[in-house]
Amino acid sequence: MSALTNTNDDVVNHPILPNTYLDEEDMSLLHDLKAAERPHLFTPIVSSSSNQFEKYDTPLWRRHNLAQDWEAIAEKFSEPLPGNRVEIVDAELVSSYEKQNLPCLIPNLTSTWTPQTFTTFLSTYSDLSFRFSDQHGSMLDLTTYSAYVNHPLLGLMDDSPLAIYDSEFNLTEATKSIADSYAVPPCFSKCLWEGIEAGRKPPFQWILAGPTRSGTGMHIDPVGTNAWVSLLRGLKLWVLFPDTIDVDSIGLVEKIESSVWFTQNWEKLKAGELGQFHMCLQRPGETVLVPAGWPHAVLNLADSYAITHNYACGENFEVLKRMVGEVIKEERSFAKIWFKRLKETDREVWEKVKVMEGVGKIVEEEDSDDSDGSDSDNDDSGIH
Repeated sequence: MSALTNTNDDVVNHPILPNTYLDEEDMSLLHDLKAAERPHLFTPIVSSSSNQFEKYDTPLWRRHNLAQDWEAIAEKFSEPLPGNRVEIVDAELVSSYEKQNLPCLIPNLTSTWTPQTFTTFLSTYSDLSFRFSDQHGSMLDLTTYSAYVNHPLLGLMDDSPLAIYDSEFNLTEATKSIADSYAVPPCFSKCLWEGIEAGRKPPFQWILAGPTRSGTGMHIDPVGTNAWVSLLRGLKLWVLFPDTIDVDSIGLVEKIESSVWFTQNWEKLKAGELGQFHMCLQRPGETVLVPAGWPHAVLNLADSYAITHNYACGENFEVLKRMVGEVIKEERSFAKIWFKRLKETDREVWEKVKVMEGVGKIVEEEDSDDSDGSDSDNDDSGIH
């Protein structure tokens, strides 16, 4: 039986919704969102055209014509390459993989969560707008997004359609039901940022919702954090590379869409030309542990809905050391808040952290702020 048959009704081609009407304002919003999402694929508006599809067309988004042969491509990708498969482990073994900074796949962590699919998500929150990236503030309401996804000239043709990547769903009353629909699996170690308000620390939790061919291109998770990703519906193909890999050799800096990356690199992976890697298919109910510092790409082989959290893990000293360095470099204001809290609430971890490079200077700055009467806990500069 093909792996693609194991996702019930969310298989390769999603159902076409009856309402795919988009007016000129919708098309303009979509054009702006696409420009913000992938500037390297920008196409100027053809202002002289009276045809709105021609006027706001983005041909570079379908330059590889992947939609045309997608069923065959997805079928090929549904059989992970032999080699280092991501190991399937029971929940009680997760801490061992955190200590080794290795990936693993954990089944049965979402049985008590509220069921959700890509299609029901779009219909339930149809009047609300969601984010598509932390790198820009562009948003789109789900009615317009649903019309885009199902439109034969737009989402159904794009090599890698737009996908929702929203880290702020927990900040509004209208989407509180999403935050209430799941719980952090207890098998993962305590996040060292726990107790700090969500708006005062770097983005750490996301809805991941998108149609087949969407996904996340090759990247490393921010500020040295681990992550867990739980899939509620769909099918995801993962490839992960050790944190020792030469990132230039795997196209990390090239910003290639995941559908294009896998298509262009499948034979290279197969031939061993990209070095050691770990690969897996993730099915509904399964959770992937992403180790800190590991480059990875994820491709939706079916319409998918997932929840992910990044977390600061203290199980591996070298990982902790690297994370502290990255927080100091990239989130200096937050570093003051975090170190102050560690010092007050987690002396065991603080004893390790306080001697790390750069920490002393941050503490001096915090002490200076305190003596000046300022309060770094009220500094909003760390909010994204």
